[in-house]
This record gives sequence, structure tokens and C-alpha cells, in this order.
Amino acid sequence: MELFIRGHRKLILTEDAARLSSTLSDSFQAIVRAAENLKRTTRRSSINIAAPGTFLIRWLLPRLPALEARIKGTEINLVSWYKDLSASDRSIDIHIVVGKDYENPGLSRERLGPETFGPVVRRQDMPDDPAAVVLMRRLGTTWPTAMWRNWSAESGHAIPDNDVLRFERLLFAFEAAEAGMGVALAPGPSVWDALAAGRLRAPLGLHARDGSWFMVWRTDQSTGLHMSILRWFQKRSFKLPRRPHRNPSKFFSTDDTASRLNAKRQCNTFLPIEERRLTMLRPVSQYQSCSKVELHLHIDYSVTWSTLQRLGTRLTRDEYFAQFVAPESCTSLKHYLDAIAPSCALLQTADALRIATAELIAELDQDGVIYAELRFAPHTHLNGGLSLDEVMEAVVAGVAEGTSARAIEIGLILCALRDYTARQNLAIVDLAHRWTDRGVVGVDIAGDEAGHNLSPNYVVFERAHALGLKTTAHAGEAAGA
Repeated sequence: MELFIRGHRKLILTEDAARLSSTLSDSFQAIVRAAENLKRTTRRSSINIAAPGTFLIRWLLPRLPALEARIKGTEINLVSWYKDLSASDRSIDIHIVVGKDYENPGLSRERLGPETFGPVVRRQDMPDDPAAVVLMRRLGTTWPTAMWRNWSAESGHAIPDNDVLRFERLLFAFEAAEAGMGVALAPGPSVWDALAAGRLRAPLGLHARDGSWFMVWRTDQSTGLHMSILRWFQKRSFKLPRRPHRNPSKFFSTDDTASRLNAKRQCNTFLPIEERRLTMLRPVSQYQSCSKVELHLHIDYSVTWSTLQRLGTRLTRDEYFAQFVAPESCTSLKHYLDAIAPSCALLQTADALRIATAELIAELDQDGVIYAELRFAPHTHLNGGLSLDEVMEAVVAGVAEGTSARAIEIGLILCALRDYTARQNLAIVDLAHRWTDRGVVGVDIAGDEAGHNLSPNYVVFERAHALGLKTTAHAGEAAGA
């Protein structure tokens, strides 16, 4: 096998030699890391965490003190590593990796969250039309070179054929975007802190891909320390820091009573009821800066126009309002509930549920909502062949997509229905209990109140309380509470 080609005053590696060199280099690096790890273990406990360099610098390093506090007494060594973990490599203890799900003998892996990416730009450079962001100078990397083309194909946004300003590292492209040099294409975790702080904006949102972020480790190495780190990642991964409080009164001195009162009036809080009614006549724009909480919103009653667009439904806006928006005046609660039939008929696939949930969250975020509890009736989404757990998977995926680049938190409430049997509704309680660690915060009962007494479903609330679930109930809308 030839290893070199003689050139003018130098030797050039053949392709076989280049592959051999890469393999040997990786092997020697593994030996070095193993030796260093052996030295450290003679002094104190340590763990090596490997991840892509940009993830380490932009996401993990700012949170490293919190992880160190979680596993006191263990030294954390961070390694920039882009290749798959091998079960035979003893130098890496934990690998944070992004990509499609895979099985690898000898390795354990747990999903941390969805893989997202999208264009980001400096706040001051935001175009009036979000779609125009792709016309700005695009920033990319020398490798991989197809990131922008992949994003265009997956998101459906066309991009021009102009040249991309390329950097050796993805990190440099983010820094260039923050400096106002153009628009960069960014994986979610690498820019969430910048988005939350307002340094960057994602005009078109972050697109959810087929892949996920995983924590991977050798199966024979599973310890309580690994499980503790896994729980830390699962709790913190892919959550934006809370948005700074937007009530202006928080920025005034406690002695400045007049200024505080004026700031509170801007957000229409703590006012006498008569004055509050008058301020409702103010332009909506005056309330945009106020942080809001939404505690009662039905996913299956709130199919947005953007949801229909993403699902390819060919309706005009007039047809949308006629079919998916309830009349301004309904003769009864049942008349109102009948108006949601088109929405429920549409939300019978996993994709439809995911998209409807994500688009609803996007609209809430635009309205300044920082916390929302979304409720829905899982039993009404089974006509397309989904199981109850598959319905939950789809909605939870929509929550992950909708919150991935936004400072908004979501809780899910599962609705039992008055016109369903107690046995069917008890299944909803058990479903809620299984999904409490994935965002479910309670159960509810809804439906035609006048035609279906609540008493047959008392057992539903008894079961919920026995399982420690929070409960709400639609009552008093069409009959006595």
C-alpha cells in the first residue's frame, strides 16, 4: 500500500495514508486522555464529558457551576469531540451527541431533547419582513458546507444563490452574526442564551429536525453518578433562561411611589375595577410589553391559520374563519362545542398535533405569554389510528418545538369528557400520571354540561387525587356548578 506521493520538494499523503493517519491520531489521543484520566483518578474522582465544541462553549460552560454543585467532589473534564463514542474507548465517560436515534452495542443512550436549527441575526439587524432574513449575507462554515441547503430543503424557505461567507468554526459564524456581519445558521442550544438575552433574534424560528440530542455512555459504566448527570441534563436541557421581568415597576426605587404607580398603570394591574374597564379601551400595543400568563386554552379549539398553512390545507382566510372559528353568538354551550368539529377532524395525525401545538405556542410567545397551561382531550384524537400515548408523544414534541427558541414555559392538562364513560375517563387519569415527568400538570373534565351530569365521574377525581394529580373542572357554564 502506497502511503506517499512524491511532489515538488514535498511528500503528499495518499488517501489510504490520510485514513491511516486519522485513525492513528484518534488512537494516540485516546491513549493520552486515558493516561491523563488515570493520573487524575489517583488523586481524586473525575469524569470526562465530551461534546461538540460549540455546545460546550455556548451552552455547557455557562451552566458548569450548576453541574459541579450537583455532583460535588467530582472533577469535570470537558473534551471537544465530534466523533461517535466507541464502547472500547475508556477515555470518555459521557458523550453528548446530536443526530438520529441509533443502537450501538455496549452503549446506553437517553434522549435529552429535539434537534433544532435556524437562521439567527443581531437584534438591530432584524428585517421588517422576517422572510427577508435569507436575503442578508449568509454566514457558514468550511465544513459542513451544506447546512444552508439542508435547512432550506427541510424548512421550505428558498435561499438565493449568492456566496456564503465561511468560517473555520461554527462558533465564529455566531460571533460574526452578533457583530452584525450577517445571518448565521445555528443549532438551538448554541444560541438559546443569546436569544434569551436579546443579542440575537430568530426571525423564522428554529426548525425541528428528525434528530435529537442524546447523552451516551458505556453500558458497563452505568453508575449513580451517570444517572445524576443524566437527570441534570434532562431537567436543564433545551430550556431557555427566564425572560427578564417586563413590568417596568420592577426597575424603580421602592421610594418612588408615583413612578411605580405609573408603571403599573401601563400594564393595567392593581387598578380599581372602574379604571381597569376604561383602560381596556387603550390600543392593544400598550399591553404588548407586559408579561402574561394563560391558564385556560384548548389546543383542539385553537387551530391557527399558520397551522393550516403548514399542513398544506388550501383554505382562504374567509373559509378559515367560517370553518375553524366559532360564531360570535352561540345559542348554547353545545352549539359552541359543535363548532370545533373541523378542528378535531384535522388533528388526527401525529404531525397535525405536533404542528398545531407548536404554532399555538409561537402565537402565545408573540403575545408576551411567559407561562401557559394548554389542555386537550386525548380521546378525541384517536380516529386516525393513534393510541393515547402516541397522541401524548405528538403533543409533547409540539411543546418541545414551540418552546425550543422561546422563553415560554408550558404545562399540559388532559381533559376527560362528560359524555364518555367513567372507564374511558379513568384511562385519561392514568395517562396523565404516566406523563407527569413530560409536562403534564393536571387533569380536567369538560364537555356538554347540561346534557351530562358530573356525578358518574366523581371516581375520576378520586383517582386523580389518590395519584397526587391536580384537577380542574368545567362547571357552571351551562348548568349548576
